[in-house]
Amino acid sequence: MDINYEITTFFEENNLFDNSTSDGLEIKKEDNAILIKGNSKDLVELADLLVNVAKSKEQDTHIHIDDLTLLSNKSEFKEIIIEKN
Repeated sequence: MDINYEITTFFEENNLFDNSTSDGLEIKKEDNAILIKGNSKDLVELADLLVNVAKSKEQDTHIHIDDLTLLSNKSEFKEIIIEKN
């Protein structure tokens, strides 16, 4: 699946990102919850990935989010798979 970063591009063109540096998303389990932590660019890129999966017309479309894409090496989880049913 080709990823279209529409939201990220809009934020970049309109200088809407903060100036913090990114180490990627940090995802960890806290009690009975999952905590997803990142700067504004990390979170907007995650939104773009989710929108792309949601817009796909293919059945069982999925994405892998890992240290090669968006996850920090500090993340408790090493891979997240998001799938549209």
